[in-house]
Amino acid sequence: MRASGSLSAGLAVLWLVLAVFQGCGKKGPVVAPQKAKVVLKDVRLEVREAKAQIVFRPPMGLTYLSSGGTIVAYELVRQEAQAEEALASARWQPVVRHDALEGTGVLPEYAFLDETLRPFWVYRYKVRAYNEEGFSELESPALELAYLPPPPPPKIQRVEAGDGLIEVMLSYPEGASERARYHLYLFEAGKPAPKSPTAILSRPGLSYTFSGLKNKTLYTLIVRSAVLSGSVWIEGKSSEAALATPKDVVPPSPPSSLQAVLTQNGVQLFWDSSKEPEVSGYRVYRSEGKGEFILLNETPLPAVSYLDTGVVFGSSYRYRIVALDEAGNVSEPSCTVSVVFTKHPR
Repeated sequence: MRASGSLSAGLAVLWLVLAVFQGCGKKGPVVAPQKAKVVLKDVRLEVREAKAQIVFRPPMGLTYLSSGGTIVAYELVRQEAQAEEALASARWQPVVRHDALEGTGVLPEYAFLDETLRPFWVYRYKVRAYNEEGFSELESPALELAYLPPPPPPKIQRVEAGDGLIEVMLSYPEGASERARYHLYLFEAGKPAPKSPTAILSRPGLSYTFSGLKNKTLYTLIVRSAVLSGSVWIEGKSSEAALATPKDVVPPSPPSSLQAVLTQNGVQLFWDSSKEPEVSGYRVYRSEGKGEFILLNETPLPAVSYLDTGVVFGSSYRYRIVALDEAGNVSEPSCTVSVVFTKHPR
């Protein structure tokens, strides 16, 4: 009886082992790999010129929904209400939709614009991804905005350009809000305004100077008022644009070591050049006796010498030189040299 029981138990174990090995050889149904669910995180909210802009960058390599299907579009949806306590029960509504961009080695950026903001209303935004069948399972965290209308922008009263700089004088509306700050945007004419302010005034100031600018370059200047709502600075409409071109107003150094030598043909002048590399030429001035200095050459000289053939024997003369740069700035005169043209040199 014991032997028979042991044999039966052994056969049962053997059958179980064979069944396991047999099962390992069978092919089951293929299960598609599941992609991990990704939350759309790289999203930010800005408000400029009374318009909400939601900027979004999807994660690198995000092309499919984890449940299947290629992502073909991203859509901005929002809730809106007159009071914050009513926002949670408000219906999500589509605002704007963008087709998904093909990858080009860099993360694509989507900018969703909401131009229908109402003063003192509250809003909540999300970005959602959709496949070809209109299914969506990925969305960004909610971004909230309590829209406070900013005050009117300051007026640009005056703009003055200098050497590598632009100074702006502003005029503020009466009763300028202490909660507001003022965003100044300076950029090269013909190019779009930068995404961030070039300068920020935290309190009303009458003037501001931009430095380190390129001379002979036309710049555009606009100003916007901004108020803080939560963590978002809400910018209002732009002021009228002003244009200015910085220019070089610093004169070059004067020529040095001026000398006058008598020759058979007149008085030959020599001098050392100005130190600045942007000098475009020199002008020669002569005075007869103690009279006024008069210009001898209308066209600036590129060389550092000049022959004055308009002298008369027996007369005394004084000479001095000035340098001009490419911007038309004139240096101080060089030292003055005197000579008496009495006879031909031997």
